[in-house]
Amino acid sequence: MVKSSTHMGMRFDSEAKRLLAGLNEVLCSLKARNMFATFGLVAYSPVEGLRYSLAGHPPILRRRGLTVEFLSDENLPIGVFPDASFQSTPLEIRAGDVLAVITDGLTEVFNPAGEELGMEAISEVLRVTGDRPLNEIAAAIFKRADQHGPRIDDQSLLLIRKTD
Repeated sequence: MVKSSTHMGMRFDSEAKRLLAGLNEVLCSLKARNMFATFGLVAYSPVEGLRYSLAGHPPILRRRGLTVEFLSDENLPIGVFPDASFQSTPLEIRAGDVLAVITDGLTEVFNPAGEELGMEAISEVLRVTGDRPLNEIAAAIFKRADQHGPRIDDQSLLLIRKTD
């Protein structure tokens, strides 16, 4: 439902905060009371430029050189309150930068001792492998998760590199 609403919303309005507000309205009107969704968005519009918005979603990782930054904001997940407002944040991306949008299914991998993999481990893989092709970075991130423990939750990974 969220995926379909996103596709429809992007056809009519690509501005991040309005897209999230529209998704929130749709989800609130159709869901059970205790249901919500986290959402991560990187979007470009001629009016706003490149922006990101996270609704209860883990931070976006931005690798610049050998440094990895955590980009986050304070939005609630979508579907929590019908009148919630959402913010979007300008996103500067330079040639060579890599963005990683990941779901918590990758960070919440637990080893036999019950220790979570976490964002720091994923950011370290991105820091070390960030100059490689995107498919190799993705393989390295999934390999690191598998080495830590079984992946039992859904995992999504989106990598974006600015090339010029």
